Amino acid sequence: MYKNAFKFADRVGLDKLDLIPSLRLFFYRARYPSLITHLSVTMIETQVEIAAPPSKVREVLLDSSRYPEWHTSLIHRLEAKDSTKTLATLIPGDVIRCDIDGMKFDAEITENSENLFQWQGPPVAGLIAGLHSFYMLSTKDGSATILKQTEEFTGVLAFLMGPSLLGRKLVGQYRRFNADLKRRVEELKLKDRSARRAWNAWTATS
Repeated sequence: MYKNAFKFADRVGLDKLDLIPSLRLFFYRARYPSLITHLSVTMIETQVEIAAPPSKVREVLLDSSRYPEWHTSLIHRLEAKDSTKTLATLIPGDVIRCDIDGMKFDAEITENSENLFQWQGPPVAGLIAGLHSFYMLSTKDGSATILKQTEEFTGVLAFLMGPSLLGRKLVGQYRRFNADLKRRVEELKLKDRSARRAWNAWTATS
């Protein structure tokens, strides 16, 4: 199928092809299958700082039943397949049901700790799979959080999900989710602070 393309590539030399990086990578993959293992990982990474400790960020992130109150554009469903469990109590090997931008699938939890919530998505046609991660890293002496949302794509077609190709849309969607989560967490923090002030004022006068 790619006979003419390979003739052209061989004539000018793969290293000299004046093509976009993804197309050059395609030539390498197709011409040298043994290199696939080394050329089949693509990472998308976004991050935002949230003015709340990781425990508060994690609490909101894993309360997926309330997502419709603050986010509706990317993650429509995240719930434990085992109805006796919640996202917070899942352990590696447990399964979650996902609806990400209209794509519905079951994924396997690979880590669920204080600072990382992560699942492995299923391979699509054996060609590409994604490892989705939410890192919640403490900063500013624990008063704030660096939230990192990443996706590590592996497989023959992983390179297509680079941030300059098909992954560009995902980067925008992840950033919007991060911004929505930041807004939600910080709004709840302000409400809690106002409630405490009101309570303290009431108890001081009673």
